Amino acid sequence: MTQYNAADVVGRPARRLKRLRAIREDHAMSQAELAKKAELSRATIVSLESGRAGAQYATIRRLAEVLAVQPADLFGDDQP
Repeated sequence: MTQYNAADVVGRPARRLKRLRAIREDHAMSQAELAKKAELSRATIVSLESGRAGAQYATIRRLAEVLAVQPADLFGDDQP
């Protein structure tokens, strides 16, 4: 299992998951497919992609694992 650095993502609001949609689309995956693979609802994916909902680290980690990226990658390039 891939190890992740929680310090890279803990405390960052979901509105900053601005790369989630682009990464999902790069994987040619629908919101429904991502939701199923990450064991989340499609409504959760919609909320995360739009920034209307917060995500706990466990959710961010599941999404990153399904998409084969580091959790910090979901936040975009402009993070400190």
